[in-house]
Amino acid sequence: RLALPRQRGVSGGPTRDTALVAFLVSSGEVTAVRGADGHVAWRRAVPGLGWRPHSLRASGAHPASPTLTAVALRPGGPPSALLAAGDRRVSLLSPAGHILASADLPGAPLLPLAAPADLDGDGLADVLCVTRDGVYGFSQRRRGGGAAGGGSGGLPLSALVGCLVAAMVGVWWTQQAGGRGV
Repeated sequence: RLALPRQRGVSGGPTRDTALVAFLVSSGEVTAVRGADGHVAWRRAVPGLGWRPHSLRASGAHPASPTLTAVALRPGGPPSALLAAGDRRVSLLSPAGHILASADLPGAPLLPLAAPADLDGDGLADVLCVTRDGVYGFSQRRRGGGAAGGGSGGLPLSALVGCLVAAMVGVWWTQQAGGRGV
């Protein structure tokens, strides 16, 4: 169950909480249903999230333990994403069904994946995966151009503000110069 942001009522009345109830099937398809009315909010086939428990048992290997759970992206925060895993891949999905991040698994998970805590001290929850060969941790990485230390995509906010100030000074200078006949 994943809580959605508060929505205003149809007639502009009081806000109400809604929630998603999500399902993961062995083909790797995730379906989210709105808890308030039972209608399908979205459906997405995510590559690599499937699993074949019968073929794994027949080969003598441990059956994969798929995962679908609501997780907090920050320890102690409210659940704000869906963590889904099959036998080969793990994906983090937004409440709207968009893939936020994906990674290949080192092996089929023996237990459902968990995001118990911030293991590396960066303020973001990390994911643990237990396989036949060991315990693996997946760490979130910050993205975006506004944070110190770079990141991918876009200019830092300070550069954008600097360009805006330069443009405003240019417009002011043009206005001042236009009034003097220069």
